Amino acid sequence: MFSGKVQNGINAVNKIPSILCLATVVLLLPCTFSALQITFKAFVEVSIRFVRLGDVAEFDAETTTAISLASWCISPAPAAGLSLELDTNKIKTNLLQNIPSLQDIHWKGSATILLTRKGRPIGPGDIESSIATYIET
Repeated sequence: MFSGKVQNGINAVNKIPSILCLATVVLLLPCTFSALQITFKAFVEVSIRFVRLGDVAEFDAETTTAISLASWCISPAPAAGLSLELDTNKIKTNLLQNIPSLQDIHWKGSATILLTRKGRPIGPGDIESSIATYIET
């Protein structure tokens, strides 16, 4: 159909996507073999209703995997002004059950996390007092 030189040129152009894919894989090899390291903190204070992995752990790299894992919701926060202890083994087990490809992650840090939520609890007496003060003024 085409002359030999033209056909060779077409074949070379057709190989460009394969060469680019191979080059991309070679460049990304160091990234895939260096495992992500996640270090759990011992004490964390939050001000939100739900705790994410990024709130209670530090990541050794800012990869797309780390960014995605940091947003993973791991627990509801305790009520305002109260504390909650989280078992890091349960957090790891939950993550690995939901995302089996995380087997290569290196986990470090505290075995438990003492999680405290900012604020102070407001009891019924506080509410009654506030209402009474408002009505009087």
